[in-house]
Amino acid sequence: MTADPRIVDGARNLGNISYDEESELEFLGPPTLHLKGILPAVEGNITVRILNTMQPEQRGTLITRDIKEERRVASITHKERMCIIKVNNPRLIFIKGAYRSVSEALQRHGISPELISVSKADVMILLNDVRNVKAAEAAEELKRLGEVEVVHGLTKVSIVGKAVATIPGIAQRMLAAVGDMPIEMIECKGSGMSQSFVVREEYAKDAIRALHKEFFGA
Repeated sequence: MTADPRIVDGARNLGNISYDEESELEFLGPPTLHLKGILPAVEGNITVRILNTMQPEQRGTLITRDIKEERRVASITHKERMCIIKVNNPRLIFIKGAYRSVSEALQRHGISPELISVSKADVMILLNDVRNVKAAEAAEELKRLGEVEVVHGLTKVSIVGKAVATIPGIAQRMLAAVGDMPIEMIECKGSGMSQSFVVREEYAKDAIRALHKEFFGA
């Protein structure tokens, strides 16, 4: 659907999506179709139709290799229970091997971050708060590089669509739609199928509704 119907009353059924879009929605939102389950259809270029047994009157969604309208927003999705580890040190850039030390610390604790943002004084690491149970241990280790803060209770909100990142002004529209909501982190790609930002969970539903109104109407 164009969004989670439990959040957006006006969410609509998607008539068609591509295999790539389905995969992106799977990665950025709640589990839908397991990759191993749909892989034979992808490899064989077989069309898949998803139907709802609780709503048999719905036409469902066709998943195909290609879609006619590539540069489009297909859906608004979100991933809950995220956290950010923030490492701050005004002299971080002068610490030899600092950024490599961050990567190695995450690896030692079995943490696979979703996004890492680096500047001369800060490192911000976005990760799943549930899967990465050793985040606290990693944060403790990173204190040798600077002041560390762990922010819990976050939600990653994403717009997804074939070549969505190539649509002119897409990031500006996305951020303008959420207005003055405080954003913890932004992921704007120059190419690809998604654009994302991270907000505290209390703002997430309003952000999703605002984005849906912007890209799909009321």
